Amino acid sequence: MNIKLKNKRLLLFSLLWTMAFPLFAFQIELRNVSDNSKATKVDFGLNKGAGYTLAQQYLYLMFAEEEFKEINIFTDNGDWLGSADLDRSGLISTVTKKDRIPLYWNAYSARQPMGVSAFISNISSWNLMLDKNNLDFEQKKGASKYTVSKEGITYLYLGSLIPDNIVSGAYKASLKIELASPDSKAPVIRFNPFDPSTIVLAKQLTFDATVEDDTSVRSAILWYRFEGDVEYSSQTMTLVQSPVNPTRYEAQVTLTFLQGRSGVMEYYMEVSDGYNKTFHGSKASPWKLRMGKEDEELSQEFNRNGGSFSITDGKSKVKIIDLKLPPGSIRQSLKLTAKKLNPYRLPQVNGYSPVTSYEFGPVGLQFDRPITLALSYNDVNQDGLVDENGIPEKNLKIFWYDGYEWRNMGGQVNELNKTVSAEISHFSIYGLLPAGAPAEDDLRPKEKIITPNGDGINDFAQFGNSTDSEIKIYNVMGREIRKIQGATIWDGRDDSGEVVKSGVYIYRIKSSGMDVSGTLGVAR
Repeated sequence: MNIKLKNKRLLLFSLLWTMAFPLFAFQIELRNVSDNSKATKVDFGLNKGAGYTLAQQYLYLMFAEEEFKEINIFTDNGDWLGSADLDRSGLISTVTKKDRIPLYWNAYSARQPMGVSAFISNISSWNLMLDKNNLDFEQKKGASKYTVSKEGITYLYLGSLIPDNIVSGAYKASLKIELASPDSKAPVIRFNPFDPSTIVLAKQLTFDATVEDDTSVRSAILWYRFEGDVEYSSQTMTLVQSPVNPTRYEAQVTLTFLQGRSGVMEYYMEVSDGYNKTFHGSKASPWKLRMGKEDEELSQEFNRNGGSFSITDGKSKVKIIDLKLPPGSIRQSLKLTAKKLNPYRLPQVNGYSPVTSYEFGPVGLQFDRPITLALSYNDVNQDGLVDENGIPEKNLKIFWYDGYEWRNMGGQVNELNKTVSAEISHFSIYGLLPAGAPAEDDLRPKEKIITPNGDGINDFAQFGNSTDSEIKIYNVMGREIRKIQGATIWDGRDDSGEVVKSGVYIYRIKSSGMDVSGTLGVAR
């Protein structure tokens, strides 16, 4: 802003704004004190001689962000020709560039309809304008700042003191308004986004993060939308201060109104300390997650390179299902599916219904290499017992349903993650059920004859339930044709991968300290 005084009669401001607000949107308007209408110049009125005078206009400053901040107000009279150690603050003569008249300012959080009439009688409460080129500017400017209200509105009034010996001519000054943030360090966000390769069940979605700042954290906001939506919605996150570290906060929000929504959600996080903002993700580059409904068939495309297929609970972030396919486990690209089943509509084992159960498809699909399946169970109170039925978690195993009965596939219990995992060689219905210690009969295949023709029916025999076993297949002449380790399935193929001829074959399985043998028929 250029400020001019001309012919000792009139003070005028030619508007030329200079602002330094890199982080916050800012607007400024010049308004008349009398009726609050917009103005184009600052007018001190007719000068009747030396003394105090008040501008008939004020500056209306608007901060678009609802944040706490401070501003510095000063002049930048770089064309001063007087001595460098003299004060050049205020209005400078355009003729001599060595003479000046002082300039005062005061800021308010509300409009002063009477034009702050107390200016003359209470001049001590006003701020004498500083100039950034003064030698003592850095030492004094800290006392010449104004704290903007949280509403983001400031009303800035200007006054002057006309001296008796004023030099005739025009006077001007360049007025600057600058963000005076005492906090230059932005908050740090530690946030683990949802795995974009997993499908998240959309009953509830919980987002949480750890936020740290050198002062304090004032707000945390989650922004989100579904692909195809134009605008983002927002939810304020709850901030809980750490009892041992006052600059650390836990931010969390749970979206509870997403039932029935599926598709791809885009989201990002915004955190502010009142002066600085940090974003995790952004409006233009958000994080993404795939959402599905618990009662629908969920699917994912795979090729020969394999990959993972996971379904995660949106609130607890626990992986309910985790399938891992090594490269070469399937021969061509296809879509794998998973659908949750009602466990109470399935047969029981020893009086117990499955803890959880899913049908994986295509049903009957056989893998060229074993894949890993992990299913989760609930033990919220960490007492070692499954919440739904009180079964000791250490007794849980993965079973598959052959259409007539459940077959024990074994598995390893991870008591920390509350999952049971096992290697499987085909798709069917799988569930978690209790199992006792294995006996010799548990190692023998229930199949007496297999028909490995690729129709998905009776294509293989299962030996026991432990992948910690060794299976050998012999022909009737006693020649070993297949050795299987790390798996429990024989699919009727020899070591070269060819389906064997129809006939009777001898098996021998060693597992859990037991050594069991018998015969098995193959019909092509």
